[in-house]
Amino acid sequence: WCPGTKTCEESTTTCNTRINLELNCPRLPNPAYAYNETFARYYITPIVAGVHALSPAICLKNQIPHASYYQDIHTQCGDDQPNVRCHAYTAWDPVEKAVIISFEGTSSGVQLADEFESFLKQAFHMTYDSTDFRHKVQFFDNGYLFKYFNDAFMDLWNAGLEQQVRTLKYQYPDYKAYVTGHSLGASMASVCAAYLVKWNMWAPENVRLVTFGQPRTGDYDFATWHDATFPYSYRIVHQNDPVPHIPPRLGPDRVFHHRFEVWYDNDMAVGQPYTICQEADGDYCSNVIKDDAVLQHLWYFDKFLHEWGAAGCP
Repeated sequence: WCPGTKTCEESTTTCNTRINLELNCPRLPNPAYAYNETFARYYITPIVAGVHALSPAICLKNQIPHASYYQDIHTQCGDDQPNVRCHAYTAWDPVEKAVIISFEGTSSGVQLADEFESFLKQAFHMTYDSTDFRHKVQFFDNGYLFKYFNDAFMDLWNAGLEQQVRTLKYQYPDYKAYVTGHSLGASMASVCAAYLVKWNMWAPENVRLVTFGQPRTGDYDFATWHDATFPYSYRIVHQNDPVPHIPPRLGPDRVFHHRFEVWYDNDMAVGQPYTICQEADGDYCSNVIKDDAVLQHLWYFDKFLHEWGAAGCP
């Protein structure tokens, strides 16, 4: 693909900038599944922040009164991370006709840097110029997932999340699935959505996946399958949030983002513009700026997610 001419060309032709990976060939979402900022800002944000409340029911009552909290689940995030706790909760909404699954991933913003440093050292062999994607698990015949995220999701699933989801699915068989999360929880949400479809619990067109500050979660083949499967999938990135650029795209079987990034190159206040990024994980949108603003990872849609959620999403 040659961005200058906006056409696919032979490799022998002259093009100043080439896009050699198919997933980075520019395209926009299907208009039938277009990004809805009102949905993300006013519906998904309190669902994400609700993991920090004394009970998610408080955030739902204050911001989405027609949604009903079901149950929480807490567990350790993998055998090699004894101090990192993962958390998810479920809810349902008769107005949206949706089963809701929300993942936290980190127990506090203060732990963020230490947690990422710890799991990166354990999951990757990192040198100055290369990264080997060592700790990975196969996702059916569709590439590989980062083992940390897969295992954290499976720990939650096996600790009781499965029973919660299956119960809600049984009670509301025609409802869609809304799956979301922030940070490590964003990757678990992506993994969850993938398994829900593979296990034939929901058809892909009935799943809405919306994440905040999601790390790279699987390899290129997984991203290819994901993009061909989910019509409604949005990774929201706040300006130069560093976490979506972890782990780095290095090595022979590098990790790679799935579509679609929604990039807010601003403070995310009401009325601020955003970009629907046309490349999956190219040198485009948030990948072109320095990613060193940890506070921006904690601040989405004009809310400090942890504090706002802990206060009950007033």
